[in-house]
Amino acid sequence: MNRNLFPELFPTDSPAVVETYNSAFGDAIATHLAVPGVTGEELATMSDTEFVEVIKSSERQPLNPITIARETLGLEEGTPVIEIMAGFKKAYQDLIAEYEDNGVDGRSALLNASNLIGHTEAYITGYSRDLGRLTNKMVLLDASYKMPTRWLDKIWVPQEDAHDRLWSLMMGGLSDDDMEVFYKDHARHMQIGVHLPVTSILPTQTYLMQQEGSTVPSYGNTAALYGPVLRKPALRIREDEARHRREYQAVTKKLMEVDPDAVVVAIKNEFDNFAMPGKDGIRNYNSKQFDALINGILDPVSILEVQIPMINQLIEKAVVKTKDAKAAQGALLDEKGRYSLDEKASRELDLASRRERAINKATKKGSLIPAIVGVTVLTDKRSGELTFPMSK
Repeated sequence: MNRNLFPELFPTDSPAVVETYNSAFGDAIATHLAVPGVTGEELATMSDTEFVEVIKSSERQPLNPITIARETLGLEEGTPVIEIMAGFKKAYQDLIAEYEDNGVDGRSALLNASNLIGHTEAYITGYSRDLGRLTNKMVLLDASYKMPTRWLDKIWVPQEDAHDRLWSLMMGGLSDDDMEVFYKDHARHMQIGVHLPVTSILPTQTYLMQQEGSTVPSYGNTAALYGPVLRKPALRIREDEARHRREYQAVTKKLMEVDPDAVVVAIKNEFDNFAMPGKDGIRNYNSKQFDALINGILDPVSILEVQIPMINQLIEKAVVKTKDAKAAQGALLDEKGRYSLDEKASRELDLASRRERAINKATKKGSLIPAIVGVTVLTDKRSGELTFPMSK
């Protein structure tokens, strides 16, 4: 490793952290690809050509948006895209009619999903730009440190790009006016991106672990709004996001073994300040986020369910030494050394209060009650069938 470059490139990361980061990514990629007999160490020594061939043999290829869309609607292979778009439009209209028949504003719920989940997916260009800066620094340190770069270029970006294209295709079910607004914003978001801190590996890594973790329940909640047909693409995307979360967490766990003080502080900072990437560019983000919270898409309780095991697994056994790290660990854990449930209880009360206010506001205006997962709308987890216990 060229240690003379190190202070300029990574002023806060030790050589051991950089080396562990790269090695852990090799193991994470091997797990992600799930190709029998291929280890992270073997992946790290492969040429780019060999690496691409291994990816081709993996069952976990990027989603084919057209194929998933066609299968969702039960259409035959070779069905033209224009017919798939028409099929999505009919499925949307049928779903919205079901909501309205039960006194629920389904159109608003679906638009909220597109505003936040769909547009967040459009940030992939910004992700790759900022993460690329970080991984390129590693290549400058040592040409053999290429696993994070390979993950970015050959696996993560193609999968996220496929999510973006699938979500854009799903938006074909909206009205023409809604589609025009969606695509206009979509193009704008692709140009903005999200600016992650890239002066150090650790804040970027802990942010991505948290962001990917948050998308898992968000896609599950979105799927619950979409009924038995349209929920299928959201659930397929969630499968990828769940793997990404596990892999980023595995890398963070390895980093914890090398520099627990820095990782604990980074996790605490992200826990306190985390926001989905759309916050940096989506118009009226706070208002749309509030609507999505009411609709159950960005339900803080379900997102907290992701944070709790992550914090317990990574932090409870960490042996930290610095004052800042001890303060961060103490703030996240209770006296028994586990994540305190007081925060969860507080969020549950807050969410319940917000939903109650939203229902009262909608009722006073004589408008349709907002679609609220688990309150006005329930979904059978297996079939996706909707029920409306609070329908008018």
